[in-house]
Amino acid sequence: MNATATNDLTGYYYPSAPGARTWREARDLYINGKRVSAHVAGDRHATVFIGGEIVFEGALPTEIITSGQAQTWARDTALDAAANEAAAVDAAEAIVAEAAGTIAAELSATATTAAEHRAAAAAFTKAQHVSAERADEADGALSQWAHGLNAAEHHLAAEIAEDGGKAEFAGLFDLNGNLVPAVRVDGRYGWYWKLLDGRGRTAGLFNESKAKTADRRRAADARKGYYVGRVRVAARAVLAGGGIGTVMPRAERIDGGYSAAAIVVDNGQ
Repeated sequence: MNATATNDLTGYYYPSAPGARTWREARDLYINGKRVSAHVAGDRHATVFIGGEIVFEGALPTEIITSGQAQTWARDTALDAAANEAAAVDAAEAIVAEAAGTIAAELSATATTAAEHRAAAAAFTKAQHVSAERADEADGALSQWAHGLNAAEHHLAAEIAEDGGKAEFAGLFDLNGNLVPAVRVDGRYGWYWKLLDGRGRTAGLFNESKAKTADRRRAADARKGYYVGRVRVAARAVLAGGGIGTVMPRAERIDGGYSAAAIVVDNGQ
């Protein structure tokens, strides 16, 4: 039952949700699907519930002298308790997210072995999941994207470490199968080769064929005096690209693009 408007406020109260303009529009207040209620004992000891959970227990404020005031007080007390709980959860989640990102960054900074890179990747993946669970404006899609990229970079770094710190790249060869001093460049209109002289200076350019089939590309390149093959050289994992939609991890040569000591995998013939 609801208490009547009297200084004896003993009874049960079921506050209405805010926003009602008339009593016909009034609806019981629910928070997260749980009905809000309150009880005031004869000694003005008050208890406010959200569902079966007590969110306030103590003396009814002395300024509350009517049942209407008690209803409003019970409503505001329940709403404040819910807001405080939500703020506490947000703060805890922010701490977890920050800690996850910090751990990932620390592991990333010191990773050298394959196992250490995989541990860093796992930490970034966890940070990504923590961010996704929060799903707020302060730590949203951009953080998740960055954590995902960092995880992918460390996965690639682990693969490179497991392969002896090396990765495969394109290499330029002459028609006799000899490695040609040249650096492959990603230009405005696609990949091309910068031929080097004995001092490492540009001696000419070679544009790879863009024919649709491998046989046609090989034949076209051979007519110009070259084959494009594969070599293994020292490498590292990096993030490269021109924007959010194009950035991705890739292996990068450490030798600047050419090394006479490169291990030949395929001379292109």
